Amino acid sequence: MKSSDVVLIVVALILFLVLVGGFGFLGDVLNFRFLIKVLLALFLLFYVLGWKLYQYVSKMTPNYQEKMELYKKVDDFIQGRLGFLPMIQLGDKLKLDSSYVVVISLVLILIIIL
Repeated sequence: MKSSDVVLIVVALILFLVLVGGFGFLGDVLNFRFLIKVLLALFLLFYVLGWKLYQYVSKMTPNYQEKMELYKKVDDFIQGRLGFLPMIQLGDKLKLDSSYVVVISLVLILIIIL
């Protein structure tokens, strides 16, 4: 795994903790909005990790390959709905799928609004 991937994972974990209220969330466990925030943050973490780790699925053990198939089903569903979005041209031979950016942005906005 590249060091940039490790940095991305650490940033995602820090965002998760900050967006769900840091470490002072034990009193709000029964709060419905808190549970929605946690579920959205877990989805965001799952989506970002899957996005970065899916390229290594052939090197994973069969147990993790099965888990990556769940990510692939979710990703195929989302890509099917947002497939009309254009690719973002970052360089000569480098493009970014804008549907990932849209999904991550929408989930972050939902977490912040709640």
